[in-house]
Parts: sequence; structure tokens; C-alpha cells
Amino acid sequence: MSTRAEPKPLQIRTVPFAVAGIVLWALGGIGVLVFDGPAHWVRICVAGVVIGIPGLLTMIRHDRGERRAAGPRG
Repeated sequence: MSTRAEPKPLQIRTVPFAVAGIVLWALGGIGVLVFDGPAHWVRICVAGVVIGIPGLLTMIRHDRGERRAAGPRG
């Protein structure tokens, strides 16, 4: 019977993904406003930004916890 070592979890910074998502929703909303799109599209973009903010805060907390768990580098 062979045993394999369990792989280490992937450790990536998640904050840039949240920031990128919020920025894309904001740019989409600006684009809809500039090109006189439907009002409900603007509301959807605003909702994307608003919902992205708690996600960003969660990811900031997650990344801080990952850094603490990793310990000092060196």
C-alpha cells in the first residue's frame, strides 16, 4: 500500500481579484451611464460594487490570516 503526501494548500493573494472585480463593475456602470444604457443596468453595476465591498473586506482578512499562519519569512 502506497501513501502519498498530502499536497499543501495553494496560497495566493486574493485581494487583487476582489479589487479587479469591483473596478470592472464600476467601469461597466460608468460605461452604461456614458452610453445612455438602461437604468436597470446601472443598478446592477452599483449592486456589483456594493456586494464586492464586503467580499473585499473578507479577502483582506483572509490574506492577513494567511500571512500570520505562514510566520516570519527568512
